[in-house]
Amino acid sequence: MDLSEGALDTIMNGGQIDEPIMQILGSKKISGAGDNERYRLLVSDGVHVNSFAMLATQLNDKIRNGDLGDNTIVRIKRYITSVVPNSGKGEKRVMIILDVEVVSPGSEVGCRIGNPVSWSPEGQAQPPAAAAAPAAAAPPSRPVNGQASSSNSAAPAPAPKPAFSTPPKAPAAVNGGNRGGFGGGYGNNIRSPGHGMGGMELTPNTHSHPIASLTPYQNKWVIKARVTSKGPKRSWSNAKGEGSLFSFDLVDDSGEIRVTAFREQCTKFHDMIEVGKVYLITKGTLKTANKMYSNLNNDYELNLNNESQILPVPEDDDGVPQIKFNFVPLDQIEIIEPNMLVDVIGVVKTPGEVTTFTSKSTNKEFKKREVTIVDKTNTAIHLTLWGSQAEEFDGSNQPVVAVKGGKVNEFGGGKSVSLPASATFLENPDIPEAHQLKGWYDGDGSSANFKLLSQRTGGTGMGSDADLITIKEARDKGLGSGGKTEYYSTKASIVMIKSENAMYNACPGENCNKKVIDQQNGLYRCEKCNRDYPNYKPRLLLSMNVGDWSDNTWVTLFQEQAEEVLGQTSASLDELKTSNPEAYQQIFQQATFKSYVFRMRVQLQAYNDETRLKTNVYSVKKIDHKSYCESLLSQLKEIEGMGEA
Repeated sequence: MDLSEGALDTIMNGGQIDEPIMQILGSKKISGAGDNERYRLLVSDGVHVNSFAMLATQLNDKIRNGDLGDNTIVRIKRYITSVVPNSGKGEKRVMIILDVEVVSPGSEVGCRIGNPVSWSPEGQAQPPAAAAAPAAAAPPSRPVNGQASSSNSAAPAPAPKPAFSTPPKAPAAVNGGNRGGFGGGYGNNIRSPGHGMGGMELTPNTHSHPIASLTPYQNKWVIKARVTSKGPKRSWSNAKGEGSLFSFDLVDDSGEIRVTAFREQCTKFHDMIEVGKVYLITKGTLKTANKMYSNLNNDYELNLNNESQILPVPEDDDGVPQIKFNFVPLDQIEIIEPNMLVDVIGVVKTPGEVTTFTSKSTNKEFKKREVTIVDKTNTAIHLTLWGSQAEEFDGSNQPVVAVKGGKVNEFGGGKSVSLPASATFLENPDIPEAHQLKGWYDGDGSSANFKLLSQRTGGTGMGSDADLITIKEARDKGLGSGGKTEYYSTKASIVMIKSENAMYNACPGENCNKKVIDQQNGLYRCEKCNRDYPNYKPRLLLSMNVGDWSDNTWVTLFQEQAEEVLGQTSASLDELKTSNPEAYQQIFQQATFKSYVFRMRVQLQAYNDETRLKTNVYSVKKIDHKSYCESLLSQLKEIEGMGEA
């Protein structure tokens, strides 16, 4: 495969080459935003070599997996160029690679092709660059496709930094402009007739850039994307003020991103944004995405600001995809941590019934429907719909349903997926995965035997006396060590309770138990709710050691279980801790050496790069001595061979 000779000169001068063939001569990891990694590449077209090439973050795995090793020949399928400041020496153009295909692995090529020289804007021949590759003697070249190529065996010299002349500055933006953004960073080279990017007005014909190319270093960009979901408007209040916000998700053919609008932007754009519509968007602040609240395949998310512009595209654009899914097979949900967001697709096996219940904490009435869905892994799981969606859904014709951003829940050892307000729910979507799934189900799938992940282990979660095992038996069985959460019941006595740090000040907000920060001004701040409160609610978090005749283990108890063991509410303990520390300590001492039937929840957790088994007490109940003795007698009879055959 011949390289696209001369392609780098065209690209670095602002021209376009369709899918150029180039060789990677080296890579170097550089710092990115937050903990995100970015990679700089040394690329060659056989004539020139250039170290001003960056790999888009979604392609990082190709470096980590060794796919883009030294001497690899690649086809660059998509890229953009950006003009960036060059440390006070004018500006330089950077090539950002968005999609790449390996043509020949570096292990097979084995050498540098040709004798490329460092590219410079003046067109002067420079010694080969090695900014991204190790400074070592280049191996001799060998024939490629039967053609001999020469090679310079001397160690390559460092690449000279091109000195670009600084072009005239773009006119100031109508709304004040954003000069510098994130410290100057990357600025995409957008050409729009008659407008500089600083003050350009969006039009339907404005040149746009792929979502996948956005980074916090950019301050000049426009994206064209479709809204796939839109969250409700929410209010917030803290010491700095109050306001409202809402979020929406965007997708184009390169990727997806979450956008959030605060205060004035929330008021300005909330009614404009509609699910399914296409928009042009420019200006905003990119920051590292919080993966606890978003499962979008993007390291960043976008906050709108006073300079943000949004323009609806009048006519639908078939080139912009409807929605981008990252489906997880249903059998994989068994090993996914609770509260994680996932995309799932399945055929409705059982539509379920609408049920009504009242929340104990808020006394509000809720309606829900548990729909059972199945897929080709012969796995079934409950999908929980809420409110009007639960009432209006009709699954009697066994449709295919797809969910984007469903939340994994766990209760009693069983897993389920529910739909938070930000999730997207589609019935019979017109996508290949849905058609394949429907064809499978209408064929042999409907008669398959399915494993239900939502089946709770241990019935009510308490476990019967006949199911009791010792702590040593649980350890010998390796419960929780196989990568999934497991449960067991045991009769054990409390050996010791740590009274230090047994309580913490939690957020008093609805459905939030995060620890608050005492600001020493009579207010307590919750970072999750982004709000200050005049009070807090005390919550228990106990660490204690329990044991039986076979072994002992350290366990963690949360609010309800801890109150059961201590015989006190967290509110009374909080008051006692301040008013009578001696009596407070006595509560913990009195709770020791008492026996209970504990329902244990065990799973592997990573902490400080070390994996260890974590045991939480799922439930506690007092021992029913009569039924416990009957259970022991039954076991003794079986051991002695006296039981019924």
